[in-house]
Amino acid sequence: MSALDDAALLSALAACWPDRKFDEASICGHAPHDSNLLAALQPLAVVVRRSGCGARLRARDERAILGWLLRVENRRLGVLTLRRDGRGWCSIEGKIRDLDRAGPGGRA
Repeated sequence: MSALDDAALLSALAACWPDRKFDEASICGHAPHDSNLLAALQPLAVVVRRSGCGARLRARDERAILGWLLRVENRRLGVLTLRRDGRGWCSIEGKIRDLDRAGPGGRA
């Protein structure tokens, strides 16, 4: 994934969970129902599986998302930063509304 892909995915996650914690399983369950998040995940080549329990991403996608979360953890992407606690719950510092003020390149 490129830095632009990373920033787009982080922004999509911030839109889904602006004030709540999430993890890779949360993302896999939510993405099939959120077209913006699903589009932002496409650089990871995710696939939606449908079963009697509903739609969710594949187990291999969950591992790919975990790898991405670990790779971008504590890295500032534009005005957003992903934080991960010791239990694996993630939160995003910064606000999407700050992106509008950041201007080109995401620098505030």
